[in-house]
Amino acid sequence: QSKIIDPIISRTTSYEMRTIPEDFVYNFVIDILTKEGIKYDENTVKLTVNSLLPDVRKVINTIQKNVKDGELKKIKTEDLITVENKIIGLIVELCDSIGTDLMKNTVNRVNPEILTILNSKECPDIAKVYDVLFESDKLPAWAKIKVVEYSNRHSSSFNDKHNFMAMVYSIMYSGIQYYKLMQKI
Repeated sequence: QSKIIDPIISRTTSYEMRTIPEDFVYNFVIDILTKEGIKYDENTVKLTVNSLLPDVRKVINTIQKNVKDGELKKIKTEDLITVENKIIGLIVELCDSIGTDLMKNTVNRVNPEILTILNSKECPDIAKVYDVLFESDKLPAWAKIKVVEYSNRHSSSFNDKHNFMAMVYSIMYSGIQYYKLMQKI
């Protein structure tokens, strides 16, 4: 559903944007490396493409940054994790801990980590985080409801970071209420 009114939509051309296939990006990067005469390890290229797709520009920039003396140096998985993926992983970890003995420690560790990431120089694309969280099969339904609720508020929010942290706390509260209810049944 679009927020753009029909009279404006009727005066424009609509384009469907699709994600570039992984094998196409992989072959594209290999082609660049070969033409430039750079030695490379196929696993490093695959890891980079898998981790950073659909952001092709980030794939190429990461490969370029890691070339030294005509050779692509080995890239570690932890070097490729985007700030968005870090936040998503922390929220999934938080949801997994609710209703367990690990909950208090996880909450006390995860919330400050998310705040630190949100306030860092490398500010995440919060709209992307909402989308990925909603599509994630690792997030329970009670958390997805909160993601949708706060995602809808995102565009009209005065401060994206505050809205996002409100969602995190709302997810925790919803999870705790869900587990209390499940124990009574």
